[in-house]
Amino acid sequence: MVIVRLTGSSSDGQFIALSIFALHYLDMEVNVEALHRTVSISSGTLDSLPHGGYVVTIIRSIAGETHKDASPCIWCNDSNCTDCSSSSCRSLILNLSRNLD
Repeated sequence: MVIVRLTGSSSDGQFIALSIFALHYLDMEVNVEALHRTVSISSGTLDSLPHGGYVVTIIRSIAGETHKDASPCIWCNDSNCTDCSSSSCRSLILNLSRNLD
């Protein structure tokens, strides 16, 4: 999430993180499809930046709201999604680490 906040984009954060960690995970023989799914969901869900493309699209185009009016709802939704996706990632990491032993 720190990389996403620094770059201002979930896809840029995903690119930087995967450039660093992908070979390590591939060497561990992690399922590539599961890794892609986890990274995609995590970067998109954890990207609660008010100027992120996904958030802007929902607020302006789909809901027809202003940032000021929609921010409390977006914040609540992102908080719940962040908790769920973080729990899912923790479970995935724990299961992967158990399979390596």
